[in-house]
Amino acid sequence: MYYLANSLAKLGHRICLISDVVRGCYLHNNVKISEAHSPPPILSTGFCGQMINQTLGGLSVFRSAFLELIRGNSTFDVVHTHGRLGATLLSVLKLGIPFVYTLHDSSPWSSFCHSSIEQAARKAAYSNLEMRTCERADHVAVVSQAMRNELVSRFGIDERKVSFIPSGVDTRTFKPRDPEEIGAEDIGKKYGFAGKYCIYVGQLLPRKGVVHLVEAFKGVKADIKCVIVGEGPDKAKLCELVNNLDLRRKIRFVGAVPLGDLVKLYASASFFVLPSLSEGLPLVVVEAQSCGLPVIASEVGGIPEVIMDGYNGFLVKPQDIDRMRDLIELLSEDEKLCRRISSRASKFALENFSWDKVAEKYGRIYKNLVNSN
Repeated sequence: MYYLANSLAKLGHRICLISDVVRGCYLHNNVKISEAHSPPPILSTGFCGQMINQTLGGLSVFRSAFLELIRGNSTFDVVHTHGRLGATLLSVLKLGIPFVYTLHDSSPWSSFCHSSIEQAARKAAYSNLEMRTCERADHVAVVSQAMRNELVSRFGIDERKVSFIPSGVDTRTFKPRDPEEIGAEDIGKKYGFAGKYCIYVGQLLPRKGVVHLVEAFKGVKADIKCVIVGEGPDKAKLCELVNNLDLRRKIRFVGAVPLGDLVKLYASASFFVLPSLSEGLPLVVVEAQSCGLPVIASEVGGIPEVIMDGYNGFLVKPQDIDRMRDLIELLSEDEKLCRRISSRASKFALENFSWDKVAEKYGRIYKNLVNSN
């Protein structure tokens, strides 16, 4: 939302962004922030904690958005929402303003759930929140073609009002860089590792499948380490598994890191691995591609739409530890192949996922809705 708001503002749109943002971040003159004052998320609380976080966050967003709409209803041409509860509550209001909804998550019917209770809760939430919002919205954007197909075929949403618009990536920040130029050795020292490594970036949740990445490394003979960036409720279990498999020298958990360090970690890595069991279209894959990293990722959700197996990355079946291990070995040892894949990956990201291109697509939707209203 931050990048989209700035990119839309550059096109001349005036944006009121309902969000909490980092102090001192860049904002275009056309962007006004109305803070949501959401409680800080706690990433180690498991599924129930996530639901509480999302509920409190959604209520905070709705409150701020509602107050802005009351104060300036006649000045808004379009309301564009993301998320779950806040978007659903706003969609209930009869605003008389074109309403756009961006759906980021794949449905529970095509996703991995850790337990039958979680699956039932997710299905109930998806049917009663996301799908109701999609029905009420004047236009729905989804981040993968697979999600669009499911909305139309499974849930009966009118295909004329559903567009596939992927999330973008800041290609000026995430771009190929010379590891020596940015201090690759220094970033390794800062986080307590040295030498060649691959990288995972994301929350440590069951559906992210990091346990399978750890298990794959048990048999990796190549001189390569794995740096895991992120926090989440599975961290303690994963650390215990690393200890049990005697992989402490091979796998390093660095937690959540600042953006500047993340860019350096991407740039200094040999390749990227995402072993997810379910996804929409994960932004980290596009960030890695934009940085020129070959990507090994699970063949789930919208990932096959951005990775052409063997051309700009590699696909594996979910939980296929042997195939993942073979690809880790291959990319660790074949530098020519890495360079070839790297060039194709960065070119693909630049041509398809810059925020400027994404903003142009949303701008056209806004214009069509306003003109037909």
